[in-house]
Formats: sequence, structure tokens, C-alpha cells
Amino acid sequence: MPAVTVVVPTLNEAGNIEPLVSRLAAAFGPRGDWEILFVDDDSKDGTVAEIERLAGRFPVRVIVRKGERGLATAVLKGLASTDAPNAVVMDADLSHPPEIVPKLAEAVAGGADVAIGSRYVPGGGTEGWSPVRRFLSRGATMLARGLTGARDPMAGFFALRRSLLDGAELKVRGYKILLEILARTRPARVVEVPISFAPRHAGESKVALGTTIDYLKQLARLYAVRPAAQVAAFVGVLFLFKVAVAGKAELDSIEAYHWLYAQHPALGYYDHPGMIGWLIWLSTSIFGQSPLGVRMITLVTSSVAIWLTYLAGKRMYGEREGRLAALLFGIIFGTLKFGTMATPDAPLLLGWMGTLWALAHVFSGDRPAWWYAAGTFLGLAMSSKYTAGLLPIGILLFLVFSPDHRGWLKRKEPYLAGVLALLIFSPAILWNAQHEWRSFLYQGLGRMDDPEGFAVNNVRIYVNRQLAILTPFVALWAFGSGLWTLWKWRSARWADRLLACVGMLVILLFSSLTAVRTVRGHWTIPGVATIFLLVAAVVVRGGRWGRWLIGGTVAVSIAAMVGITGYLVVADPAGLDGWKRVSEAAAQLKPDFIVTQDYHHAGLVAFNLRPMEAVDFTAIGAGGKSFPDWWRGKDHLGQTAVILHPKSKYPEGMDLARKCFETLEDPVEVTVARLGAKPETFTLVRARGYRPPGGAGRSPASAPP
Repeated sequence: MPAVTVVVPTLNEAGNIEPLVSRLAAAFGPRGDWEILFVDDDSKDGTVAEIERLAGRFPVRVIVRKGERGLATAVLKGLASTDAPNAVVMDADLSHPPEIVPKLAEAVAGGADVAIGSRYVPGGGTEGWSPVRRFLSRGATMLARGLTGARDPMAGFFALRRSLLDGAELKVRGYKILLEILARTRPARVVEVPISFAPRHAGESKVALGTTIDYLKQLARLYAVRPAAQVAAFVGVLFLFKVAVAGKAELDSIEAYHWLYAQHPALGYYDHPGMIGWLIWLSTSIFGQSPLGVRMITLVTSSVAIWLTYLAGKRMYGEREGRLAALLFGIIFGTLKFGTMATPDAPLLLGWMGTLWALAHVFSGDRPAWWYAAGTFLGLAMSSKYTAGLLPIGILLFLVFSPDHRGWLKRKEPYLAGVLALLIFSPAILWNAQHEWRSFLYQGLGRMDDPEGFAVNNVRIYVNRQLAILTPFVALWAFGSGLWTLWKWRSARWADRLLACVGMLVILLFSSLTAVRTVRGHWTIPGVATIFLLVAAVVVRGGRWGRWLIGGTVAVSIAAMVGITGYLVVADPAGLDGWKRVSEAAAQLKPDFIVTQDYHHAGLVAFNLRPMEAVDFTAIGAGGKSFPDWWRGKDHLGQTAVILHPKSKYPEGMDLARKCFETLEDPVEVTVARLGAKPETFTLVRARGYRPPGGAGRSPASAPP
């Protein structure tokens, strides 16, 4: 039995057979443990006769196929027709140098699963190719990069261990058999030996347009069964749905308020660190001042966050778990909405999930340098929303209480990662130092000051919101799996413990806060996104009922998303531009600026009437949030304003308005349709002769959170 078989597919290659066999014999030299197996597709030019003529002098044999053609199937036939443990595949036209065959065979014999005669590693190249052919070859190679890390997966010159193919289902037409093998078997060790690809020695090339079509079909088929490709396709399709909706729906009030951040660039703001303001500034600079332009960068960040969720799940558990976690992240209402809107939650989720991905590498035995990637992502999360401060606390709890990982507390990498995160977060620290620590105080102890305090109704509202943003079954799995992991801490897997520490810290903290204040449903979003990874693992390792329930939830969520998108885009319902109509009504009163009772409304009017300025009641001495940092009352001395209230709030604040304007005209009302709600009426009052309170218009008052 030979140690290596050289498989050579042929079709009308008579002029190449003798020089190929002679050069192979010279390359192997005195070795007697090799053979050449030609697989011929019934050539008509005497190829088989030439092979048989040489069989008496060299270890050569031939298989002739009748009624079947194709290079890939010929190679598979040859590989199945030898008992040699290793095989080399090459073309008959001498474009592959026979002298390299022993090197490829030795690489496989030495432990490699596959050895490739590569054009695209240092020392390799092509002879006589036009720039167009080089470009097309490189382009075709790039298309396959998602399937394999090999530099030249399109090569027809390679060696392999035949046992690699045991149990593999290889179905390929055309020429790219190596790509099929690499994608299907995923060999652990692939080496590439540089070669110089030579022009054909004799005969005619068999490559035609159909070869390209077969290759594209092969790519589509191989990508379709890869979880990574499925997730990438899901992210791409979801992104298109989001773009369709984002381009149709007007800005939400909180989005418009954050759009004002971008109009006042700073290191930080009263409510949040500076990240969302910087991203909206970048987004509108590139894509324009439109609802889609405001949201475009956060649409991208949410797409990246989904991909990072997949990578984290894949690293912690496996591809199936990563795929399910990414699917949950993408279509469950909470992360779908708040991870997409132009709010701090979108970049927060990117940084948060990126941190978990990097930690998955750290705790699964990868290089300690992954701590620095975790520190970078943590810094980005902290620069987006202060909630990210809970993430390092959860990580610390994991390190303290997980015996297998407690040793990291004695190493430098976690602490250097923390320093790196603080450096990235430093703009927010500097802004607070310059502004009496107002943002820290407001988002810290200030959040405990709620005039409503505890109320049973607030707890009911909080629970209902969690069920709404998670869907009931996902909420059940999220809370249940997190609490169960904490209960079974010692026997739980390290990934389960990490996710429970980080995710349940957020969920339990905000759940407990319902005892002292109202809690917004979306505050738990980063904790929920973390638990999605744990939910995916529990569902995959659990029974069919869990898979059916979660699968049904996913199906219903996707159907709802498609239906809502279609309704918004195709039906064009009334109410999509309600605030544009309110703003236009205010503009008809010929103001120089707008004053609104609610700070959210100031952002909406300012966006729709840009560049006209809009401000909350800061202009009359009773506003708050970030407006006291932005409003310069003296610049508007003597000007005319329109004061805007929801009708239900009028005449709140009008006593202050009378002190800041010389005259107030009679109110007028405008009623507009609102999507998914009853028509809403607003009261507009034209006010002339503005005089700012206190001279500069600055007030320390703050609106309730």
C-alpha cells in the first residue's frame, strides 16, 4: 500500500501526461511509497492510452468514468479509490509544480490535516496573469473568507489526511473541492506552502462561465449552513427593516432631546455621558438632518451588538447557543427598541456585550491580553450610560465568589483593564468636575429622591413592563435561569455564573428599587441582554418544550416586526408626523424661539423647526435638565416666543411667563393625530418682549426624573 497517492483529474490532457509523470518521479526520487491515480472523464485525445503506456515504468494507474464529468467529483472518486493514508490533489496541466508534491505530503505526514500549495502566502505568486485575472481571483478568495481562514482556499493543489473525510458529506459541482473540504470538515491544522502558479503546459483550459456560477452557488450553499453566516444574514435583514422604520417614523421625544446634545457638543451632559451626543453628531454629519440620519449610527451599533452577542455565546457555550442569543437580542421588543433608538442604550449595549465577549475569551483560557479588550469595551459602555458602572461590580462579584477564577484578583490584567476603562470614561469625569458633579449626583443619589415613593401600582407597572419588553416566556426563562444559577452556584458552569452575576445584579437592583421609587422598564435592558445568553444555553441543553415555547415566541416576535414594518411603510398611517404639524402650527405665529412646558417637547420642536431655538421652562426660570447649560437668555432679549403646552398642562407656568414677557396673546389650540394614540391637543401662546429671569436665564432647578 502506498503512503501517498497523487490524485490527478484529467480531460483531454494527453500532451501533459508524460512531463507530469516524469517530474513527479524526479521529485519523489528513490522513494517507492507513492503512486499517481488519474481519474479521467473519458478523454477523446488519447489521454488514457498515454497513461497506460507509462504504467509499465511508473507507479501509475487510471480510472475512466463514463457519462460523468466534473473536476470536483473526479477528485472525490480518486480519494475514495485509494488505501493510502495521505493524498495529494493537483491539476494535470503543470500549472502546479510537481516538485512541491513531496513537501505537501510531508507536511500532512508530519501532523497537518491539510497542506495547501498556496499562491497567496509570502513566496507564492502567479506567472503571466493579467491584472484583471488577479483581481477576480483575489475577489473570489475574499468571498470565501467567512468559511475558512486559509489564504488560498480556491487552490486546486493540496494534500490531506484521507481520514479527515470520514463521515463528511461533500456535495460540490465545479472546481472548488478544497473550499468544500475546508468548510465542511473544519480541519484543526492547515499549513500553506508557497508555490509559483505557472501557465498551462499544453491543451485548453476547462474554465468557463458555468464555473463561476457553480462557485457562487457553492458559496451560497456553504454559507447557508454556517451559524455565523445565518447570524450575519439575520443582522443584515434586521438592519434593513430598522432602516425602513427609522426613515418613516418621526423622532421619539427622548431621541429629539438627545439630538439637542449633538447641537451643543460637550464632554458630558446633565443626564448622561457624552457618547450619544457624539454619535448623533457624527450620524447627522454623514447622513443628514432627518430621523433616519439621527438614528443611522445607532442602527449600526445595535447590529454590532447583536454580532457580539453571538460571538460571546459561541465562545461561552457553542454556535447554537450564540445563534439563539443573537436572535433573542435582535427581535425581543426590549432590546429591539432600546438598542436601536438614538438613545444611550444603543452604544451601552454594544460596549456591554463587547465586554462579555472579551471576558468569554479570558475565562475560557485565551490570552490574558483579552482583559484589555474588556477594558476598552467597558470604557465605551461607561461613556454611554452610567448604568454600565454595574458591570465591573458584577465582574468583581464573579471573581470573588468563583473559586476557579479568584486567582485573577492577584494578577495585573484586571486592574489595568479597569484603568483603561477609566481613561476612556475620563471625559465624563472631567465634565462632572467642571459642573459640580451634577451628573453623578443626579444619576446616583438623585435617583433615590422620588416624590411618589413606594406604591403598589408602581410595582404592577414595573412587572407589566418587564413582561412587555421581554415577552412572557422569555421573561420566565430569564428570571428563572438567573435565579436558579445563583441558587446552584457551586455546581453551575463558569459561564452561567458570570452571566448570573452580571445580569441578575442589574435586574435585582432595579426590581428592588421599586420599593422606594418608580422604575422605568428599560433600565434593566443591559441585564436582560446578558441573561439572553444564559437563556439560550438553558434552552439548548433543555427539553423540547422549552425550545417550542422560545421558538414560538421568536416566531411571533418576527411576525409582529414584519407586520408593523409593513404597516408603517406601506399603509402610511396618520400620526407619523404629529410633531411636525405641531411645530408648523407654532411657526405660523412668527416666533423667534419656542418655549415648551416639557423638556422632551423642546427637543421635538427644535428638530422640526431647526435652526430655530427651542427651550423648556428654563427660559422663564423653572426648567432643568441640560437646558440651563445651553440657554443664553440675553441673546433673545426683546424677542417674540411661542409658549407650547399640552392642553392638559395649560396654564402651568404662565405666571412665570407673564414676568418674562411684556405681553401674552390669547391662546390658540392645535389638534394632531398621534400614531397608536388618541388625537392630542396643544395650546400655543404668542409672547412678545422677552426679558430673561435673573439676567442670564440660568436656573438651578431640575425637572423630576
